[in-house]
Amino acid sequence: MRDEGRGTRDEVAGAGAIRRCGAALGLAVLLAACSGSGDGNQGPALPNLGTFSGVVANGGTATATFTAGRDGEANVGICGPEGVDLDVTVGPVTRSSSSNCERAVFQATRGRTYTVTVRSVTGAGPFNGCWSTTFVTCTVVAPVVVVDDPGVPTGYYASTNGLSGTPLLQALNDIIDGQRFFGYTTARDSLYAVVDDPDGDDVIVDLYTGRSATVNSRQTAAIANFNAEHTWPRSRGADTTTFAGTDLHALFAADETANSVRLNYPFGVVTGAASWTSPPIAGSTERSRLGADALGRTVFEPRDSKKGNVARAILYFYVRYYFDRPPGFSLANFNVEEPTLIQWSQQDPPDDDERARNNVVYRVQGTRNPFVDRPQFVQAVGDFPNALTR
Repeated sequence: MRDEGRGTRDEVAGAGAIRRCGAALGLAVLLAACSGSGDGNQGPALPNLGTFSGVVANGGTATATFTAGRDGEANVGICGPEGVDLDVTVGPVTRSSSSNCERAVFQATRGRTYTVTVRSVTGAGPFNGCWSTTFVTCTVVAPVVVVDDPGVPTGYYASTNGLSGTPLLQALNDIIDGQRFFGYTTARDSLYAVVDDPDGDDVIVDLYTGRSATVNSRQTAAIANFNAEHTWPRSRGADTTTFAGTDLHALFAADETANSVRLNYPFGVVTGAASWTSPPIAGSTERSRLGADALGRTVFEPRDSKKGNVARAILYFYVRYYFDRPPGFSLANFNVEEPTLIQWSQQDPPDDDERARNNVVYRVQGTRNPFVDRPQFVQAVGDFPNALTR
């Protein structure tokens, strides 16, 4: 009977259980993939390849075992997170190369059980492993480790573990629902005094033009020709008498002229001649524009370094208010913007300033923007539908 090279369970001790080749692998813990063919040995079928996973402490070791499915060359691969230096020992072979990934190749005996020892030279964290006694080298992928900003409370996103699509949207909504409510006056005072000035130097920078001014109150904002921009327009549901219109994650200090030009147009990429371009700012070549997109729709395109900020603000607003819709809530803009926002969120990832702003909003309002903390949530959601129920 030909052995098709499928792994069996309970072949690994200490580091985790073997997963049957071809079965669904754990999303965060087990990312190894394996493949292979029969070994041609006679007698009872034995596993030819499999995967394992575990966690190793800094300077510590972890072990796993497997039983060889055939005589001849065998290989074991392990990978840990980037920046961790791991060694692997199996049978008589040790491999060490100052890397987070190692592979040992040795001559195995069919039916013999081998111990894999993973040792941390420096660093700690999860690792994935694979073994193969087929004629095909197994493949192992380094685990993805999420490192939260120090401002994120422990366990803040625990309920999202392993989720994607609509279940992830619902879990995120549960996390960010229920921020402290401020009137619009207080929200703007907070915006100018602390939210858009996380370093406390009383200098804020306009979202669209990049113009800076000394602003720390509504009064000084008016003198400097700054006002509050609703990235999700008031006419689409960001009513200033509700949570939605005073939510600091979607409010930004903006140049009055640029804000007026944007009006309530959706965001997008201007492909033709612009009907308006923001004025040049010394030391910067970035410009915001108003014009037509590839389908002839009028869209507003913010300067490059703020496209990701805008995208994450709007995606936040969608998740926060889709299930708890304020008066006038509309997806008219969002249905135009969605593909572009997802693209911008990838092209312009969060920087230190955006993360600092997120931390300030959390202190003031009590909620965080999950797409700033974990940009990978955007891809995990995938589609932001316009017909959801709970």
